[in-house]
Amino acid sequence: MWLWIMKVCRLKTGQNGAPSPYGVAASISAASTTPPGDYTIALSESAGNTQTIDPAVSGGKLDDVTATTITVHVLAAPSSDTTPPVIVPSISGTLGNNGWYISDVTVTWSVTDPESAITSSTGCDPMTINYDTAGITLTCSAISAGGTSSESVSIKRDATAPTISASVTPAAAGTGWWNTSTSAPTVTYTCGDATSGVASCPAPYTFGEGASQSNSGTVVDNAGNTNSAGVSGINVDLTKPTVTWNGGPAAGGSYYFGFVPAAQPAPQAMLFPARITAQSVVTVQPLAATP
Repeated sequence: MWLWIMKVCRLKTGQNGAPSPYGVAASISAASTTPPGDYTIALSESAGNTQTIDPAVSGGKLDDVTATTITVHVLAAPSSDTTPPVIVPSISGTLGNNGWYISDVTVTWSVTDPESAITSSTGCDPMTINYDTAGITLTCSAISAGGTSSESVSIKRDATAPTISASVTPAAAGTGWWNTSTSAPTVTYTCGDATSGVASCPAPYTFGEGASQSNSGTVVDNAGNTNSAGVSGINVDLTKPTVTWNGGPAAGGSYYFGFVPAAQPAPQAMLFPARITAQSVVTVQPLAATP
């Protein structure tokens, strides 16, 4: 309870009819919970009220008055609180890798001061971050009789999967196979991530021989999100075919075509007589394989 004692100066009419000032004591009280500020108080007195101001002087009276106002300044009471508010943030969300969140993130604040009331706060409302960001800082500030305090948190959010694509080079032959004319195919992966960046991307892979082969790879971003891609139906034959001549001339043997020596039997006297008109010796070599 606050108590003010003051003297309010008014005028009185003396015996000779001349006005003269006099003082009236007044007291004003206010509860300790009254907020600081300026308050206007009206003072009034019944008009025509006659009082004896001085026993030695008769006939004196108070002038007729109208309502009079005064302004009272209420100041904050001295506080025993010497510590500022305590601010504690609370973060709700799915935490991925490297401090990144991979879901929506909600930040709330606990603001307390056991010694005095919180008179004001800024930035302490709950907030949900539902978009990808490389970093956003939230700050809560509060004031009490013990002073001012603030706390900040930084949030990184990446809830979007990275991108990945697979391509095969060189192109297959017209038969749909990779062969000696095309060389072995290699699958290459291209990866990307717009927010946290790529942590790992699959290395190129070269196929060996085989039919209906496949290969796949997985990309991982720095937040821990993943995505996959691959290729299938890869047919590779890099081995040339072999040719075996069964029952024919032996490799490295020499044979006469056309007019053969007289010692040769008559049935072998001429082979292909329409094309060969002179004696020739032909040595048989293995044929080169073609794909």
